[in-house]
Amino acid sequence: MSKDYMTGGLGKWITYRGSVPLDSAEKKNPWENALGRGDQFAPIADAGGVALFCKRFFVDGVKMARVDATALGVFDMWVNGRRVGRIDEYGDEVFDEMKPGWTDYRERVLYYSYDLTPYLSEGENILLVAVAPGWYNGRIALDTYGETHASLLAAIHLLDKAGKRTLYTDHTWQGAWGSAIRASDIWDGELYDACQPTLEEISKGGGVCWGGVTTEVHDIFVTPHVGPTVMIRKGLTRRPETVVIYNGTEDNGSEYGRIHVVRESKGQDGFKLYKGESAVIDLGQNMVGWPTFTVRGPKGTTVQVRVGEMLNDSGLKSRATITPRGRSTLSTTVPPRLRPTTF
Repeated sequence: MSKDYMTGGLGKWITYRGSVPLDSAEKKNPWENALGRGDQFAPIADAGGVALFCKRFFVDGVKMARVDATALGVFDMWVNGRRVGRIDEYGDEVFDEMKPGWTDYRERVLYYSYDLTPYLSEGENILLVAVAPGWYNGRIALDTYGETHASLLAAIHLLDKAGKRTLYTDHTWQGAWGSAIRASDIWDGELYDACQPTLEEISKGGGVCWGGVTTEVHDIFVTPHVGPTVMIRKGLTRRPETVVIYNGTEDNGSEYGRIHVVRESKGQDGFKLYKGESAVIDLGQNMVGWPTFTVRGPKGTTVQVRVGEMLNDSGLKSRATITPRGRSTLSTTVPPRLRPTTF
């Protein structure tokens, strides 16, 4: 009996061997090796994008369409320019994040199911699946699973005038490496280049050069996800309470020094940064989540966001009170377009 409760063993795990391997520094275990400033503040390397998988298919008078999918890595799906989500109990479209979550990938992965009917058009359709390293082969995995590749297992179930059929992941799918997400890692953050094609644009048929996929064998259980999913909780949205803008630091005998404050604001309005300036944005509490923001700047401008838990007045790296005069450690780099761009 197959351990694959999603496809019954009919689907194949597919991968695309186009990734850039991690630098040796990015494989260091911070729990076992002391990391210096060179490692802590090194820019995120451009990995050439994330793994992309594509299936083109035709429908005629579609009556039912469903996709079941899982991945070794963290995945998301787009169809014809729209991100695939689900309708909640209030009738709103919501999106599950960080799919399929962490499990012991040597034993089991979970799969998710979505109604594709509202996303399909008459004629040709494009399903795009993007897979990032997640807990499987990013630095957080610390080589637990060996030298691995992001992999996808999926099944598209269709009912239309042509009858009932299922499209499983196999050699007929296409793969590529790309998108505006140039690198993605749970520990090290994300590198996003807004001058590159978005997942929305790629799912409309452009932006990357597709190639053949490779099939793999993974003798693990594939079972349905049960219980609450990871998703944005709108009622928990936090907005900045204060914004402190500074330019440079001065030595005060601590690890990071004291910042030169240029100006401060209440944080509810937008603010402008000039060359050499940085902003400390205080959300008022320790929390779990990710930032969303809109920026405007000339093409090629780089905005770097570092997230951290608590900041210190003293400049010491040990924790103290939450104030705007410390420094945090994780970075995300995003080059915006000339027009306002929201991340």
